[in-house]
Amino acid sequence: MKFRYFYFPLLVLLVVPIVFILTGYTWDLNQLTSHSSLWNLVTVTADSIFPALLTSIILLGIILYFYRANIKLCLAIAIYCFGAVVSTQIIKEVAKSTFEEPRPFMYQVAYRLQEIDADKFIKEFEQAYAANPSNPSPYQANVDGDGSLDDLIAQVQQNQDATSELADDDQAPKRVQDYLDYYYDKLNPQQRIAFIKFYQNSYMQGVQEQSRRAALDRLAAESPYSFPSGHSIFAATWMMIFMMMAFMARKLSFWLVTAGVVVWGSAVEISRVILGYHYAHDVLASNIIAACFVGATYWIMLYIYRFLNRGAQETQEQE
Repeated sequence: MKFRYFYFPLLVLLVVPIVFILTGYTWDLNQLTSHSSLWNLVTVTADSIFPALLTSIILLGIILYFYRANIKLCLAIAIYCFGAVVSTQIIKEVAKSTFEEPRPFMYQVAYRLQEIDADKFIKEFEQAYAANPSNPSPYQANVDGDGSLDDLIAQVQQNQDATSELADDDQAPKRVQDYLDYYYDKLNPQQRIAFIKFYQNSYMQGVQEQSRRAALDRLAAESPYSFPSGHSIFAATWMMIFMMMAFMARKLSFWLVTAGVVVWGSAVEISRVILGYHYAHDVLASNIIAACFVGATYWIMLYIYRFLNRGAQETQEQE
């Protein structure tokens, strides 16, 4: 395969994750991007099922429009694109279930809880969950009006400080792993969301925490594992397809459209890191997987096209 067909698109895909890695970017729950609404909108375009299906239909329609003069090639391209997108998503699912790497947000939560005895916190969570599965909380405001929100927040902070003083610093790393093991090995999806709710109700009280609570709710609602990034694989697959097709089309108009697709795909990948869904190395691995798979299966499309042409020629000869 020529350099421009595979290696140049691959280099383009490596730019975003490598920039994050070289700059040492680390997502922190305390730092929310001022453009979170924009990034949330961008990441939705590569979301599972309907949004991703709609995006795929639009992108495939654009490619077929440029190749509309050759029906057989359009059919080969459609089969190729469908196979590439579906196959890379299957690879993603297999990899996630194999590596089971926790998402950045859960590391953040576990790290913040490292000064608190894991057994105690987990026991309190289980008691609160039994009482109120949808919104477990260690504290409850006085329904008679004797207590106030400020008193509640002060009580939470006092409890956190007291617990931290009793904690053994030497055991902090072990407690981080204990929380991760409990979250991933002992809880089902509904209970994981409840666990995050319990953490929020314990240590994220007050109006100033609303934006962080909302961000954490979105993160907890996603699939639990980080590596690799399904959104990034989806975006990288389409970027790779468009760049390879642009070299075939050799049209400036197609290259302009391809540039737009690359900008969109890069924005999706950036959003996954900035919003705390993935690490930069998740995106890097996802792009390499997508590029290698799309590049390797490129020959399948050419074979399908030649097969269709050969069949058409044989039919004409028989006539």
